[in-house]
Amino acid sequence: EELFLIISFVSLAVNDRMANATFNFWNTSIQALVPSCIFILWGAILYKNKKRFEKGWLGVVGLIGFFAVNLLRTEVMVHTGEGHYMYWFTTFGLVAAICIYAFCMNVGRLLQNHVAGKIVCYISSYTFMIYLVHYGVKDVLSYLGLKDKIREISPLRTPGTVVGYTLLMTVSTFIASFILVLLLHYSKILIQLILKKLRSKPHK
Repeated sequence: EELFLIISFVSLAVNDRMANATFNFWNTSIQALVPSCIFILWGAILYKNKKRFEKGWLGVVGLIGFFAVNLLRTEVMVHTGEGHYMYWFTTFGLVAAICIYAFCMNVGRLLQNHVAGKIVCYISSYTFMIYLVHYGVKDVLSYLGLKDKIREISPLRTPGTVVGYTLLMTVSTFIASFILVLLLHYSKILIQLILKKLRSKPHK
């Protein structure tokens, strides 16, 4: 396991250094399969050793680390002009995911029996569907001019404003996607109820 973690992390770092020219990762086809497998195995290994992450202070470190890593990622993007750093299949993406894992492992324990925890669990139950629709939702929001309005609020001039733009766009896309998924989910339930009532009516 340790050997895999070292080799895979070094491979991602080398690919980053070569501006994704080494492995040519992307979001589709075999170009996404390889990094996805790497991240899945990382997740399995981290979860297997989850007891090591169940320390309150690691939750705080994870949250701070997540923002620090993404700020550094933005700084590198601004200074190098390389856009691939923004994607998940980079060392930045991997470290950010580990930070979020450490944060969630500890916050999850604190909120387990709290109303906030139930809200988080409710939203989490829809995250896969949110993932499936968010690309289309993002395109629609961009078409409606949201991207331009956010750029007016946080112009892409410095690492700080780039992070601000990214956060605003991410939150907006997530909320819109969540609302769409809820509408689809409850529309399905409503249709099922209507069909059930129609079927239960006695035939004349």
